[in-house]
Amino acid sequence: MTDSARLQSRPRTAILASLPRIAVFVLYAILLPLPLVTSNYYLIRAGGSIGVFVMLALGLSITAGHAGMLDLGYSGYYAIGAYVYAWLASRHFGVHAAFIPAALASMAAACIAALAVTLPTLRLHGDYLAMVTLGFGQIVKILLNNLDRPFNLTNGPNGIVAIDPPRFFGTTLFSMESSYVMVWVLAGAVALVVGALVRSRTGRALNALREDSTAASCMGVDVRRYRVTASLIAAAIAGLAGATFASWQGAVFPQNFTMSETIALYCMIILGGTRSIPGIMLGVLLLQSLPELLRAYSVYRMLIYGAALVLLAIFRPQGLFPAGEPLISPRALTAAGRGRGRGGRQGAESHATAAATSVPALELVDLTCSFGGVVAAHNVNLTVQRGEVLGIIGPNGAGKTTLFNLMTGLVQPDSGDVKLWGKSTSAMPPHTIASQGVARTFQHIRLYDTQSVLENVLAGCHLHRADQVARAREALQSICPDLAARENEPVRNLSYPDKRRVEMARALATGASLLLLDEPAAGMTPDEIARAASDIRRLRDQGRTIVVIEHHMDLIAAACDRVVVLDHGELIAAGTPDEVAANATVIAAYLGKGAAAGACKPAGADCPSENRPVLLSMEDVHASYGPVEVLRGVSLEVRKGEVVALLGANAAGKSTVMKTIMGRLRPSAGRITFRGARIDSLPTSAIVRAGLGIVPEGRRVFGDMTVEENIELAAVAAAGRAGVAERVARAMELFPVLAERRAQHAATLSGGEQQMLAIARAVVASPELILMDEPSMGLAPIMVERVMETVARINRAGTSVLLVEQNAAAALGVAHRAYVLRDGRIAAAGSAAELMEGETVASAYLAGGRA
Repeated sequence: MTDSARLQSRPRTAILASLPRIAVFVLYAILLPLPLVTSNYYLIRAGGSIGVFVMLALGLSITAGHAGMLDLGYSGYYAIGAYVYAWLASRHFGVHAAFIPAALASMAAACIAALAVTLPTLRLHGDYLAMVTLGFGQIVKILLNNLDRPFNLTNGPNGIVAIDPPRFFGTTLFSMESSYVMVWVLAGAVALVVGALVRSRTGRALNALREDSTAASCMGVDVRRYRVTASLIAAAIAGLAGATFASWQGAVFPQNFTMSETIALYCMIILGGTRSIPGIMLGVLLLQSLPELLRAYSVYRMLIYGAALVLLAIFRPQGLFPAGEPLISPRALTAAGRGRGRGGRQGAESHATAAATSVPALELVDLTCSFGGVVAAHNVNLTVQRGEVLGIIGPNGAGKTTLFNLMTGLVQPDSGDVKLWGKSTSAMPPHTIASQGVARTFQHIRLYDTQSVLENVLAGCHLHRADQVARAREALQSICPDLAARENEPVRNLSYPDKRRVEMARALATGASLLLLDEPAAGMTPDEIARAASDIRRLRDQGRTIVVIEHHMDLIAAACDRVVVLDHGELIAAGTPDEVAANATVIAAYLGKGAAAGACKPAGADCPSENRPVLLSMEDVHASYGPVEVLRGVSLEVRKGEVVALLGANAAGKSTVMKTIMGRLRPSAGRITFRGARIDSLPTSAIVRAGLGIVPEGRRVFGDMTVEENIELAAVAAAGRAGVAERVARAMELFPVLAERRAQHAATLSGGEQQMLAIARAVVASPELILMDEPSMGLAPIMVERVMETVARINRAGTSVLLVEQNAAAALGVAHRAYVLRDGRIAAAGSAAELMEGETVASAYLAGGRA
């Protein structure tokens, strides 16, 4: 389908969606001439003020809406623009400049102020940036009130009056009507400039850094540069609005530029939609007009006004026009086809040239990186040849994603070097590394949910100034022709596998010769995994070098030429997929090591479990995250007094089982019972009160609270204040090390001690069953043994345990029975001894890598 045909065949819903936008412009076209037609002084003044606020709101939308920067000092730039114009076009300094040079000076002064504020705050975000900019706005207001001595710059609270009427090329606009026209000509020009900016390469970069600055930087966007650019553009518009206001009002006073103006502007853009030009125009019109229309209601008008805003925030939190401006102009869509073939040939030629040289695509030399006391990479040496598909595997927490972060500049190494095409990149920021021909996907999808499929892929074309739309469409067509036909669909509506494909297409659109794919098959079915492997092989055949992190060994076996294995930040094996899957060291790394014999023997280890009553039961449970089905008919049971282990590789669905049992995720089918009563429709709090405890993955202790406060909080939440001291004392007896540190803040504990605290919080409620999610994650071997000993002690005290664990050997050492989960299904079940002796568990972790 040609681009013209694609535009002409837009569905009727898209045309209907544009009607509200058209209605706003029609409304303005009707209202703007009314003050001139009626010669009503009040309407002219009100209409001119609306024009100034339209300019201000559109300028603020650049930073707050498109770039995602919370600027609370915006009125400061407005004030600077107004006062500079007043200095240059009044008798205050005896200068009577024309409007254009005075307005340009106002814009320049506002931009200088923006640089002074933005450059020192480039590392600040969110609340911290808001505090700094708020301080700037307040400082400007204080200076305006006090710079009347020793030199009279602002005339203090009295302001500057008798400002000249605007003059253009020798013609002075004396009448109010002519000034009114000038205000709206400038407001219209600002709207056109902002619209063109949003649809430009710069506008798409600003939207990308608002959505996800990390992903944007890896697509070649210089985040700092574009944050400064956004601030300068917004400040220039505010300076122009200030000059327009000064010439329109004929006087400026400090009280014209208070925090109230900034708050009003934020209300206007939030009401209309922070990224929509017609929405902002409607927001300005409503908030400037409503107070006047409600004036007849006297003291009730502000109450009505406030109630309307509250209701809007509740029922329409994204504003009246939440969609924002399209990031691609119709002209660009129509012209996209003309350079399509040329772009594809250039990409193929560059890959062929790169592959002809003998220099490796990527080298890691003695690479070491640590986070606090945790070593994520230790003396890693790795070479990736051009045209090779290299797989990186390893257990959870092995340091795989950290390697990608080191390769792309998101994390700087403690020592060692990263070489790309033979050149060191260790000191380069991510956007510079991207410009050298590296693109990546992410373990957790980093797409821009407010944008369409095509707009997301277009973000990957930032480094290419020409034929961007054609390049984006080529990438989509290459990865998934079905997605190319749905290019206008919001990406948030896609299935999880399709989102993965869009992310891969975005990386491909960069034109990179080296692709880093982080778990590209996560959440996919076996057929989809086979298709992903085929896509990877096809990209390799086109001349690209690919590095893949993946837990699905069937994809690794089908797509990779070579595999390396990481464990605790160290390379422990390398070879073909078959060789690695059969490597005893690799199997030990995945399955872990058991505790000392007999040290963790559970209660009643020799007692047949069939003789015990069922405590927890899952029957044919299905569960999904949106369109992605994670659990596919899981059935298991935990009997009274048992320790049951739930084993499986990362992304098998183990933690999802826990969330489903605890009510954090509702099953789409099946039933869950506890002590014979269904709990699959109960809230988490009710499930806990029924007698289930949880030790969540990642510990999740309250770091700012002491050890004792953490345990007390859990005790009170579970059973009220009665007997709290006794329950806390029993928990301390179980964990003597916590008793020694009862007054210590939880954040200062070691990882193993934090895990013990998480277990103590669950035990203090005296549950019949405790669910433990990866309690050994990130712990040293000695601490793993201590945690497993604790599990056995809890069980011997009469508490049942469902233990989700990736360290299979440690878990089987304390369990009576175990289930093995693979791809959301129970792949095996049996006694701990049976599973420990056979190869069932190993095949579940490394299946697909063996012939």
